[in-house]
Amino acid sequence: MKANSPPSPRTRRRQADRREAAEQALLQAAVHLIATKGIRGTTVASIGEAAGYSKGLPAHYYKNKTSLLKSVVDYIYEGFAERLRTGRPAERGLDALIKAVEVFAQSNLEMAKTLNLMQKEALLPDSELRPVFQNYNRVTIARIAKEIQIGIDKKEIRADITPQVEAALLLAALRGINVQWTLNPTAVDHASITREMVAFLKRSLATRI
Repeated sequence: MKANSPPSPRTRRRQADRREAAEQALLQAAVHLIATKGIRGTTVASIGEAAGYSKGLPAHYYKNKTSLLKSVVDYIYEGFAERLRTGRPAERGLDALIKAVEVFAQSNLEMAKTLNLMQKEALLPDSELRPVFQNYNRVTIARIAKEIQIGIDKKEIRADITPQVEAALLLAALRGINVQWTLNPTAVDHASITREMVAFLKRSLATRI
């Protein structure tokens, strides 16, 4: 093979696999460090070392800390979305909302801590994470509201409610529970809270017969 010939498909695939594995390790290391040291106590170089790579690899992949942090947010949300796609099948509408509550209760503690710390950082007016979380809030509320509207159309959810408002309330409740859990994990009984949250959803949203 000539020195300047392009890499074979197998070589490109191996390179892509190595990069994917490295990025996964970097994101997992970032979650752990942010959960234990906070955003300001976590450096790009320390993420590379914690992942078992060089100090400079994260900067090579993500250019700067802000870009890496945005990727961490995507990584956490994509993990939640993947858990929603798997597990028990759920009908669209009320059952989909119930499944979302169940999946949320199974959150990883480190990821939950990291997400809470990053949302706190996004509260600062000049934070580059602010638009990231504003967008995720819009998308999440819209998805919840869509399931509520589907439930209304199926006549299993009350027609006298506003989907966007109820979606915002549900998201706020789930995030509030998550904050309490990350502050004191042993004091929050996720199993009991999940049962009560599902019962609350049915009481507040289900069509009254």
